[in-house]
Amino acid sequence: MKRITIKDIAAASGYSKTAVSFAFNRPERISEQARRAIFQAAERLGYIPDPFARNLSRCSSDTIGLLLPQPVEHSFENPYLVDIVRGVGRECHVRQKSLSIIPPVKGRLSELAGEAAVDGMIAIGLDPDDELLEALRRRELPFVTIDGDAVAGVPSVGIDDRKAAKTATEHLLSLGHRHILVLGLCAPDPPVNYRYSSLHARRLAGIHDAFESLSLPDDPDDVLIFESCELTPDAGAEAVRRIFSSPSEEAFSLPTAIFAFSDIIAAGALRALRELDMPVPRSVSVLAFDGSSISNLTVPRLSSIVQPGEEKGSCAAAALFSLIRGEKAESAILPFSLRLGDSLAPPFSE
Repeated sequence: MKRITIKDIAAASGYSKTAVSFAFNRPERISEQARRAIFQAAERLGYIPDPFARNLSRCSSDTIGLLLPQPVEHSFENPYLVDIVRGVGRECHVRQKSLSIIPPVKGRLSELAGEAAVDGMIAIGLDPDDELLEALRRRELPFVTIDGDAVAGVPSVGIDDRKAAKTATEHLLSLGHRHILVLGLCAPDPPVNYRYSSLHARRLAGIHDAFESLSLPDDPDDVLIFESCELTPDAGAEAVRRIFSSPSEEAFSLPTAIFAFSDIIAAGALRALRELDMPVPRSVSVLAFDGSSISNLTVPRLSSIVQPGEEKGSCAAAALFSLIRGEKAESAILPFSLRLGDSLAPPFSE
């Protein structure tokens, strides 16, 4: 079957090829009567516009990109990241725009970001010294960050992670816990483009703030164990097995509580504790971060810092669309809360 072109539509409608091009790409440039005649001719001929060529002519793709911090199989295992995608997708739907999900592929996230056919980008966990930041700036592409560090001229959406971690730690300390295992977000040998290092640092600072605010005699570095994890349940489980399966000679040095920087990591920690026959919270208390759907599905139900993932995605997308229109967009700090489940108790003593 012969491919229908704008030349055929021009002949069928009685208008020039330029007018036909305007009808599909710059409809405001021609009259309503001309547009109607051209569209009717196109429909009779069964014409389907080439979206790539159309976008080139308009210098727009009607698409924004969301840069994932991990491969797809790990990202969509995490309900918090799914909430972010849902929020971004909702804003795209309202504006009739498309969303392109861009995961790191063989360590090429910066290169992929530079090549993607999008009008703007949302990056998750972008640090000021991230090579991705430089790639986006070279391209002069509007972009917004979620959970990233404040970067000059770049709107960021998040919560006060330092304050949230302080709130969580103060609650653990108020229960009497003084030996806490912290499961952070940075792998010891992080894969290429695995980010979140600044987010990890802000939360660690909040933990130290909690010790200072309560004027405790203990140095947090002397009573905390820090384990860095990839953002997966298996990483959380492995860290717990490593700590609790190889106790030191001093029994009291075993952690009485775990503070995981993600619900998905905490879920893995709960699994490992169950395997080790260490009931929660009788043997070990567990506190998490995110307050995603998974925190209500675990046994026992996780206590967690609740942050609004879907609202973060929605707010970031709205800010990005403002930038794309040439308007100003502001950073946003959203509220968080501490939701108590069934995974916390004072340290148990025989």
